Amino acid sequence: ALFALLILSPCASFAQTRAPAPDPTLRAALKAQSEGRLADAEKIFSAAIRQLEQDDPSNPQMGVYLRFLSSLLMQRQQYSEAAAVSQRALELDKNVFGPDSSRGAGDLTNLAMIYGAQGKNEEAEKFNKQALAVTRRNPKPDAQRTLSILSNLSTFYLRARRWAEAEPLILEGMKLCEAM
Repeated sequence: ALFALLILSPCASFAQTRAPAPDPTLRAALKAQSEGRLADAEKIFSAAIRQLEQDDPSNPQMGVYLRFLSSLLMQRQQYSEAAAVSQRALELDKNVFGPDSSRGAGDLTNLAMIYGAQGKNEEAEKFNKQALAVTRRNPKPDAQRTLSILSNLSTFYLRARRWAEAEPLILEGMKLCEAM
């Protein structure tokens, strides 16, 4: 099973790599982040979120900014704030894209990572399972997102030495990786 995870992980890592859209807010914030100016990046995203709240609170771009802001907060180990921001992204994405969207699954995965980083394993498992359930209900699932979720949840089970729960997820992920 561990060998399968080693095969699955590089495919999942590759699948998670995406170039950011040519958005001036994203460019400015990511530049600040790459230069180590995390507080500046946080301010850029916060200002953009405030502006969208005034102009168009259901704009899908707000979810993107919320996810990036949550990631910055996690880097600074501000887990409560990161969870609140990720929860906000989840609610927005559910309203805009529906309850079974791949964006919602990604938000649930982010929440799982936040709780996992804090050692809150029951909550992390709950959110990972919810993310997988959302992906499986989606009539047009995002294969890369599904693979990432399978990898996250199987890794969680492997770390907990819950082999029987990890194995079917690894096998499912390997089939998906082969298909990609």
